Amino acid sequence: MLRIAFMVSIFAFSLVGRNHAVDRRDTFFVRAAIFFALFADLFLILNVNYEVYIVGIASFSICQLLHFIRYAGTKKFKEIAIAVPIVFYVFPADFDIVVKFSAVYIACFLLSAYGAAHAFKIKKYDGPNRHFIIAATLFFLISDVCVLLYNSRPLTNYQDVFLFLIWIFCLPAHILLSLSKIKLR
Repeated sequence: MLRIAFMVSIFAFSLVGRNHAVDRRDTFFVRAAIFFALFADLFLILNVNYEVYIVGIASFSICQLLHFIRYAGTKKFKEIAIAVPIVFYVFPADFDIVVKFSAVYIACFLLSAYGAAHAFKIKKYDGPNRHFIIAATLFFLISDVCVLLYNSRPLTNYQDVFLFLIWIFCLPAHILLSLSKIKLR
């Protein structure tokens, strides 16, 4: 429950600073992405059944898509939005649904990472903000690797360590993204 308290705090933090926001659109996407991340964390922590777990993964996918739209814009999103459903159908029909949704999440994360790198390259955001976005993307990547290791059967003895590492990297990523919506200069 401490993790949910942290995520609620980060969401509340994202709501402050309206007068210092980069712009309204950017602020909306940051807040919406953090809301979906909070929603996803809640479902993954509850983990009462398979369907709830899938909703958590889908919510994280939406979170990453919102980050991508923030960085790249809606026009770019429309051009490549077709890629996400294709990833889902690449797998055979009898393939594990969690693996399918995880593959969709990976595609969404890669789109978000691409968008962050492109926004950094073209200097879409001021210096500190674009560095926050890149650092947050790297933290999400490390956190996702820890999720993979957490779910790895040979490493079940280390699940507590990986769960701790997931949050050590995930929470600063959300904080950095909340800060990236604020005019710092």
